[in-house]
Amino acid sequence: MITTEKGLVKAKFFETGHMHALLFDGVLVNQVLQNPLETRLGQIFLRTEAAFYPLLNEEATFSYHEEAFRYEGTLPIGTYTVTFRIHESGWFYECETDIETSYDLIYVQDLGLADVGAVRTNEAYMAQYIDYNVLDTERGKVVLARQNQPQSGNQFPAVELGGFRTIKRFVTDGFDFYGTGIKLGESPQGLIGEGLKNRKWQYEMAMVGLQTDLLHGQEKTVFYGFLTRNQVEATHFATSVETLNAIFEGLTHKPFKAGVKAVRRYQISSEVRGNAASQNWLNAHYAARQFEEKSDDQTLSFFTPEKTHVVLKEKERLVERHHGTILLDQVDLLHPENTLAATVYMSGVFHSHVTLGNTNMNKFSSHQRNALNLLQTSGLRIYLRENEKLHLLTMPTAFEMQTNRAKWIYVLADDTLVVETKLSNGSKMVSVAIYSEQGKKYDFVMTNQISMGPNEYENEFSRVEKNGTLFYTPKDNPRYPNLAYHVSGDFDEVTDERFIAESAVGTADLDCFIYTQKEVAHLDIQATLDGEFFAEKEETTEAFYEALLSKFKLAHDSTFAEKYNITAYWYAYQMLIHYASPHGLEQGSGAAWGTRDVSQGPFEFFLATGHKDVLRSLILKVFSHQYKETGDWPQWFMFDKYENIQQEESHGDVIVWPLKMVGDYLHYSGDTSILEESIPYISVTTKSYTDQKETLKAHIEKAVSTIESRFMKGTSLSNYGDGDWDDTLQPANNELKKRMVSSWTVALTYQVMTALGKEMPEGARYEILASAIQEDFKTYMLQDTDVIPGFIYMKDEHTAEFMIHPKDKETKIDYRLIPLTRSVIAELVSDKQRKKNLQYY
Repeated sequence: MITTEKGLVKAKFFETGHMHALLFDGVLVNQVLQNPLETRLGQIFLRTEAAFYPLLNEEATFSYHEEAFRYEGTLPIGTYTVTFRIHESGWFYECETDIETSYDLIYVQDLGLADVGAVRTNEAYMAQYIDYNVLDTERGKVVLARQNQPQSGNQFPAVELGGFRTIKRFVTDGFDFYGTGIKLGESPQGLIGEGLKNRKWQYEMAMVGLQTDLLHGQEKTVFYGFLTRNQVEATHFATSVETLNAIFEGLTHKPFKAGVKAVRRYQISSEVRGNAASQNWLNAHYAARQFEEKSDDQTLSFFTPEKTHVVLKEKERLVERHHGTILLDQVDLLHPENTLAATVYMSGVFHSHVTLGNTNMNKFSSHQRNALNLLQTSGLRIYLRENEKLHLLTMPTAFEMQTNRAKWIYVLADDTLVVETKLSNGSKMVSVAIYSEQGKKYDFVMTNQISMGPNEYENEFSRVEKNGTLFYTPKDNPRYPNLAYHVSGDFDEVTDERFIAESAVGTADLDCFIYTQKEVAHLDIQATLDGEFFAEKEETTEAFYEALLSKFKLAHDSTFAEKYNITAYWYAYQMLIHYASPHGLEQGSGAAWGTRDVSQGPFEFFLATGHKDVLRSLILKVFSHQYKETGDWPQWFMFDKYENIQQEESHGDVIVWPLKMVGDYLHYSGDTSILEESIPYISVTTKSYTDQKETLKAHIEKAVSTIESRFMKGTSLSNYGDGDWDDTLQPANNELKKRMVSSWTVALTYQVMTALGKEMPEGARYEILASAIQEDFKTYMLQDTDVIPGFIYMKDEHTAEFMIHPKDKETKIDYRLIPLTRSVIAELVSDKQRKKNLQYY
């Protein structure tokens, strides 16, 4: 790795010229930390009427010195030199071109623009918080980008991107540059026709694109990025030409030394994609299609009678977030921390994010960080090797999804290739198989990128081969010292990045499994938390979900009944992800229970399906994470042996949800013996369980006392605290929070105190509290209007001002829905009041 620094700006490049990271005082400027085997996201394209060429590529001659990196190349139509230079406030790309025909240049730069940890936790999420301002200046378009979420030191990093000559077009998101057709092998949209869209779009792949005016022959073009560590307010001004010229002219010019030439052993050639499904093929393979989705009489997706969801490649073109699913093995409902999971995507990610238990700390393989499938070393991929070229399997003809298995079907001109990924029921194994329906033999190559922790490239691990099996263990995991993943299969050879390029060894944590002339190829990964391995369960997946749903099924000869049954089946599966393996397709990190979340979805599912033992266990687990010192809960916490990882601060309503579970459970079961169960707390100081244990009843009383202590002075209305359910309504002024009351939280608290008053053996305290809340709700919330405000602002003990209400002239927002829904559920308002509130819709 070559690292160059100038002031707070730091650039990291591989010796072959591929950029890994662009940093500014701890801020990751680019969006993705890349390895040299991936398509480079930050790129400069030269575009003519007939073709386009990426200039920062492996064919170029790469050289560098302490403050600059250079690429020199020859195209069929001319020559070019691109020099990347850093300075104390940013960087320049200096492009010198000598081309036979007319052309333009398009510079695209992916943006993270946040702390490294924040970006790597969720690139798409951070992208949504980058705001853009596009200026028209004497040098054309200039794009200003600012991170709207405060980063370390409560700072707001920003960058300005522009050029020294006229920039006539721009984009602000990679989806606008590439388009969804890129997943099916089409050219990037921004490189065809007029070029970039000239549209400001704040989506999930932050990428600024700049397009020059038309160039001819020999030209010199400079693109720049100018960084600001803390831009408190949005700005409408670009850096002056004089300032930029002065910085550029003052750059150091030193001799360049040669980099390393990337020589690939195998060239990555055309991708393998399935042909479109004909109607005859569909009828032959899926005769009984249910709930078929069509567009222009073309089938896009459907369900089978076995509740399998099938998506065809034509639908993938239409969606921005690519189709995928999280596969689960059979969940032990009383020990969800032992769940095996793997994430698969339609675009040829045959598994990724394989994890046993904790979806952050125990993660074995990397996850997909780009929804357009541009980064093709993540997870497990499969290539066909033919004539010294590798052909990656990407978009299939059809993609099948079930709860614990997935299938990719590639209908080709002379064969059909099928890939199947399946999670075992109980032996903690992920199995992948590829086979030819025609019995043809192929050279298959499977690549798997190892993470062995939250993020790839960051974690040390051991890999030992013994008798054809690979044993992977993290270097240091005191919580699970015997965590291990064992990889086996019928491969003929296993190696690393050197299979593709010797210069890439050690850059991607990539294992390559080679299968020579096989009709079928297998790869299995078996995981263990404690060194013990388990036999397969006899119970089928179908029987497991039938029991999970308590055999719930609508029996009626109607489309609605069958649609409801399929919905219930997939809803149960989604609940299990939330409960046992909390993470998502776009939210790769997770591994924790949100105190509010687990008290809602999973608990209420188990309540509806009558799983009393799970309900009891869940209540005791959540209450064991109550803080001893405060009586409150963390916003979220890890529910396995990583109990020390949690978010201490929590929204004002979070403390109420565990109490709601107790009331609901007592009403359903009558099991008051749970109140005498002795459980620990979590210490705010040590973030670990306390030695002291108290009864669940004592935990409840502590929580209620904390709620009372946070009432607004002179009332029984809970202070807003750090928020309620709706994050989008967080006041920017922290002082405002101290005098705010959320009507939704108040209604919820009333509902819970009413339930505890009825169900607790000594419920008088809670009944009195519910009555006091009801009275103050009428006095301060409804006043003389009967219209429920979103919030009130307590000017003093006796004066409440409406916020989000027809009488609110400050926000000019008339109404908020969830206070009404919760007030109706809690029976806090009359039917007349309900109807009056509904007139505002």
